[in-house]
Amino acid sequence: MSRAYWTRLAQADLVAIEDYYETRDPDFFLRLQRRAMAASRFLADHPRAGPEIELGTRKWSVPTTDFIMVYRIVGAAIEVLRVYHAAQNWRAEP
Repeated sequence: MSRAYWTRLAQADLVAIEDYYETRDPDFFLRLQRRAMAASRFLADHPRAGPEIELGTRKWSVPTTDFIMVYRIVGAAIEVLRVYHAAQNWRAEP
């Protein structure tokens, strides 16, 4: 089994998402967090599953949510770079 690492920016994205949903729908954030962690474990085992969006950077939709994880393959691991809502301009930066 390979490893999945989360950058500080990706971790900060999750905190911002949690802050947004804290009063709106806290249960949604918990589901999103579980699904994002499961998705990163899946990608660690199947790093090329997500389509390449630019050289070395890939994306993966967090199942049953409107969120996208941007990641890259680093050796035998993956590194989650950012977590975006699909409506955001997620192509602007990794």
